[in-house]
Amino acid sequence: MLKNRAYAGEWAWGKRSKKRKPVDTIPGKCPAIVSKETFTLAANVLADHRWKAGHPAVRQYLLRSKIKCLECGKTYVGSVSRVAGGEKRYYRCTGATQWHKLGCPRCPGKTLVADGIEDAVWAEIRAFILQPDVALSQLHQLRKPIDDGVAERLAETETQIAELDRQERNALLIAAQSREADPRVVDDVLRGIKDSKTALEDYRHQLKEKLLAGESLERELASVSSRLLELKDRMEDADFSERRRAVLELVKSIEVASPVIAGQRRPVVTVTYRFNDPSDPIREDESAPLLGTARVPLRLFR
Repeated sequence: MLKNRAYAGEWAWGKRSKKRKPVDTIPGKCPAIVSKETFTLAANVLADHRWKAGHPAVRQYLLRSKIKCLECGKTYVGSVSRVAGGEKRYYRCTGATQWHKLGCPRCPGKTLVADGIEDAVWAEIRAFILQPDVALSQLHQLRKPIDDGVAERLAETETQIAELDRQERNALLIAAQSREADPRVVDDVLRGIKDSKTALEDYRHQLKEKLLAGESLERELASVSSRLLELKDRMEDADFSERRRAVLELVKSIEVASPVIAGQRRPVVTVTYRFNDPSDPIREDESAPLLGTARVPLRLFR
């Protein structure tokens, strides 16, 4: 159910056929049970909690399942290379390493040094955790302009819908009692009222979703604040599982593009956090991968 896009209104004829290739399916539409945003949110949660192989991990990768390739859409996975004196960890795009098994063209996505990207992301998260009151205050300020007036607009919309209901009843009453009423005029009036009601009802639905999102945000902020304060007390002694949990909660996505820069492909990384970090952007020297940060408030992404 969580993977079937028909629940979000996207239907494809022939996708279950073993005789047809994915390119032969015919896309279509169907009534949506949930919004696309809710479906995407559920898919992200499912990906974050996907079961891994049953055997214990030999090496730990802090950003496992979080890094996506913008060149092919595949996920970056951890890998290791033997170097003098030991080994070195990397994140590599599966489209670049497993393309022959996946049956797709080889992806040009560039490899990331695990220590470099993990240290950069953890530094941002650490700065946020060490001053959560400042960041949470900023989240409330970012939300305030959106929420101000929603309840008032919702009440006004309800009043307008009630007025249109009254006009509709009056039009029907006049049509029933008056012999001189022109049926075509009455039909035009009723059609106009119906169109106006439909538009207002859609707007009312949007306003109610905003109110629900605001209530959900308040609960989420309270929960996040509590967890961050607990983690703050043991920040210096946080083990891998605690840091991994912080990454899952605070990093929305990590996207890697591999454009040609100065005649060669180089990784350009965009980290999207679920907070508005008060620290300075990540900086890099010319020999390091290009890193960019995009910061968004912790909320239901719509």
